Amino acid sequence: IRIGYQLSQIMGLPFHLMPKRRIDFAQLVVPKFSPDTHLLIVDDIVTTGTTFMRAVEYLDIEEGKETITFACMIRRNPRNL
Repeated sequence: IRIGYQLSQIMGLPFHLMPKRRIDFAQLVVPKFSPDTHLLIVDDIVTTGTTFMRAVEYLDIEEGKETITFACMIRRNPRNL
């Protein structure tokens, strides 16, 4: 969380925590963003990209050029899980 927060501060982007569980996700109040907002989505571990896709879908982000930056701390090979 700290790394994501620091990245958002350095890049001058808004910071919000997104829950992992779908039930928590459904209860989240989504802040309103202007269409030209650049979003930084940070995940601690990435395997399949489902957390990223869920966040983009739930936040109703229109994907365009330079709309989203995705950062992860660790990339795992699913065959090793």
